[in-house]
Amino acid sequence: MRRGSVLVVLSVALVLFFAGTGRSKRPKPQPCPGGRYIVTGTALVTGDSSGPVEPVVIGTEISIGNACDPVHAKLKATKHGTTVRAVWPSCAGLMGKVKLRGTLDTTCTSLSGTLIAKKSKLKETFVAHVTRCGDGIVDPDNGEECDGGACAGGAGCTAECTCLPLASTTTTTATSPSTTTSTVPGQIRCDLGPRSCALLGTTVNCCGNGVVDAGEECDLGVNNDGLHGCSANCLTTRCGNCNVDPGETCDDGNTVDGDSCPANCVIQSCTVDTGTHQGVSLQLTTPAGTTVGGLTLLLDYPEGEVRLPMTTPGSGVIDTPNDLTYALKDALIDSTLADGIPANGAGPMLQVMFDGCQGQALPVATDYKCTILDAADESGNAIDLAMLGCAVTVP
Repeated sequence: MRRGSVLVVLSVALVLFFAGTGRSKRPKPQPCPGGRYIVTGTALVTGDSSGPVEPVVIGTEISIGNACDPVHAKLKATKHGTTVRAVWPSCAGLMGKVKLRGTLDTTCTSLSGTLIAKKSKLKETFVAHVTRCGDGIVDPDNGEECDGGACAGGAGCTAECTCLPLASTTTTTATSPSTTTSTVPGQIRCDLGPRSCALLGTTVNCCGNGVVDAGEECDLGVNNDGLHGCSANCLTTRCGNCNVDPGETCDDGNTVDGDSCPANCVIQSCTVDTGTHQGVSLQLTTPAGTTVGGLTLLLDYPEGEVRLPMTTPGSGVIDTPNDLTYALKDALIDSTLADGIPANGAGPMLQVMFDGCQGQALPVATDYKCTILDAADESGNAIDLAMLGCAVTVP
């Protein structure tokens, strides 16, 4: 009996041993594939001719804007991310060798590092984020023409960060600024030039001669600075006159939300804090028996406190988001063509995740405003917007 017991124990031990040797090993971490990372804040290399957007491009080689040409990049995967090492024999504007030491985070979307050029007494720490449409930075080399901001002439920016064509317009023959046939009240054609004397049939811009000519509202000559009641385009100083006057950050010729510039012509500044996040949920309410097949909404968010919205549509919903840098404009469509967009407690129609702004407290639900701009049922028939509601909650 004792021998049998010993044999059973040995058999169990062997089974456990071989079972243990058959377990799969934890896969080794893989290095990030690289990408195009935009430096936040000032340029790493002073005088880099790449312009306001300085990219760190990482692959088998690494480069920094137009200052540091591609050289071999050493990438090594760790459990904390991917380390990046590179040495340049020289970079434009710097003396001697230039070294970069950095780490890509585990999501491969953020690069933190240090650029060192001893002979130039440079030791610059930096953070760069992978470029993407919707990050609020226009990156032409990423195929972007806009990114939530204004296009030439006040044209809209698509969700793919390309500029929409300007709407066809009709020029009036009155002495007031030319207007369009669009549905935006009081829209001024910001792309028309010259800004004044156009109605006289001349190509000479009369604005600034001190005389209120046809097409002008004012002309104070050298005092057309927006500080004395007259803007540089000879229209009275106000939001919606196509001129960015003191106190404004943009002006697209109207005072409505939902386009490249908010109704008050001010987009609050924000330095994004990628380590702080806030999620919000948008709940749709409808009358009993009403099924919404598609809608367009505008989520006005406090852009000085949160930025860079990332959307997750509700069950069965497809969305086309467009970040305007102060508001999120999003078109939602019921992909089932039958069930409708979730409403009345059936779940959120849209969830949005924001990054916080450095030095700012996260907002509360009442700091957001959700407006439904248009809606239709599954057959495409318009729905009375007064029947619909959009509530914002912060989980």
